[in-house]
Amino acid sequence: ANITGTTSITGASTINTSGTATTTIGNANAAIALNGATNVANGNFTVGTTKFTVDVSNGNTVVDGNLTINGVLDAHGAFEASSLTATSLTVNGTSDLTGDVTLDGALTLTGNISHTGTMTTSGAATFG
Repeated sequence: ANITGTTSITGASTINTSGTATTTIGNANAAIALNGATNVANGNFTVGTTKFTVDVSNGNTVVDGNLTINGVLDAHGAFEASSLTATSLTVNGTSDLTGDVTLDGALTLTGNISHTGTMTTSGAATFG
């Protein structure tokens, strides 16, 4: 069915499709406001074809572009970054850094240091 014009629905609404049908709400020039919980039960959640996706089978999320977090990023489990710029980084627990690490500025270490391999410095070193 094609519905044209303004339609107002009060109360719970369910839109069902079957097969390869597509349900479109709004158009390219319209905004859709959702007030309350939104549940995507049996399909992937996709914005802009590939710009933001959530895979319903495992919860994996892909963001094409920058992700800005205003607040704390609390990652439980492995955290992988091929490039990381931060004004502050706090790591609790054992961390494994593979590859070169470059620090611009002072490095303060509290606790024991265990080192295997050759240590090279291009300036004064004080041990005491």
